[in-house]
Amino acid sequence: MRCPAKTPQAARELASRRAKVEYVFRDIKIRFGYAKNRYRGLVKNAARLTFLTAIANVLRGDAYESRSLIASEI
Repeated sequence: MRCPAKTPQAARELASRRAKVEYVFRDIKIRFGYAKNRYRGLVKNAARLTFLTAIANVLRGDAYESRSLIASEI
């Protein structure tokens, strides 16, 4: 019998979760230019990454809200 994590359905669910997370990181890298660390030290780079993820979440929330407003008008 197969392990539950190795079934095709479980693999699809895992890939679906990863796709949602990877989209956010792609957005941060492309939109905000986070390809390399800008600062020396973990604290400054962690602060920058936290700030960029917060901005990405706000932009995603704004896009989601505008989509739901458009859908409610139809």
